[in-house]
Amino acid sequence: MLFRVLSVIILSCAIALPGMPQGKVSRPSTTVTQPAKKPAKTNSQKKPAGQKKPAVKPQAQSNKLVIVKQEIGNTGYDCNDILTDYGGPLYANNLRYVRQKIYYEGLSSGQTKTIYIRIIDPSGKIKTGKNSPAGYTWQESIEFKPGRNWFTTLGWGRGDKSNYTPGRYISEMWMDGVCVSSVTFEVH
Repeated sequence: MLFRVLSVIILSCAIALPGMPQGKVSRPSTTVTQPAKKPAKTNSQKKPAGQKKPAVKPQAQSNKLVIVKQEIGNTGYDCNDILTDYGGPLYANNLRYVRQKIYYEGLSSGQTKTIYIRIIDPSGKIKTGKNSPAGYTWQESIEFKPGRNWFTTLGWGRGDKSNYTPGRYISEMWMDGVCVSSVTFEVH
């Protein structure tokens, strides 16, 4: 029986974890934005015939990063050896490096930002190693480009054997002290 990775579930990223500081957590207002429907104009709001639109268009995208979708994949050490395609089923016996493909709406101008990733195991513990930043699994710098784009993160795991057990995991992406996305994935 094939199991599929759970669809992206947007979580609040306010999970209380043992040993983690508690308090107010900054959250994005939304993680996926839809263009707002414009209200119908009344006769008093309509432009007179022949009036031109202003020459300067309003900025289409703000300085806000919007995560559209996240998919989890399984790769070898070099990250180019894809063992399980992004969005495919993940099995504990052959899981090496959990890697993410993240689709986003870019910032209004290209920027390099440091992102922090937390992988939380089924028991609620953050997966860490000797070089992990405090409270996170890893960090990396990403060059965000304007518009719709995607990138893949570094992977987390071991090349010689799996260090994942069956269960439900959570992967959070943090930037500038704010949880910008969260995805739940199942390891079978």
